[in-house]
Amino acid sequence: MPGAAVCISPWVDLASTGESYLSRQHLDPMIDRNLAEMLAQLYLQEHDRQMPAVSTIHAELDGLPPLLIQVGEREVLFSDAERLAARARLAGVDVSFEEWPGMVHVWHLYYPLLTAGRRAIHRVGDFVREKIVRHAVPAGVNHA
Repeated sequence: MPGAAVCISPWVDLASTGESYLSRQHLDPMIDRNLAEMLAQLYLQEHDRQMPAVSTIHAELDGLPPLLIQVGEREVLFSDAERLAARARLAGVDVSFEEWPGMVHVWHLYYPLLTAGRRAIHRVGDFVREKIVRHAVPAGVNHA
């Protein structure tokens, strides 16, 4: 297992059952329910959209490393991220959930223009370094 994992705007429910697929439809210019449905159909063909291997929201999450989940406030996929965080916590996973105000799906792509994109990427690096160092160095050893 890796020492940490990062989920940026995760799409973990290919059945598109979360409320944000409707409530935030008009807020996210990057992805909408119709696009999510089309992509799921292309990817899965006739396979079950609730298979844990493709819709992580239905998977057993215990034993996962610490997770950082970043999601934009305006995202159609917001429910996916929120539900993933809740299910992972219930499974005993150390979860850091970050809702970024005013941001849309994968705002990190706009780092040359958005301070929030640069800050989010920097936060990913900080999280991974913190978890990897804590995981790699035995307790009681000074790693500063």
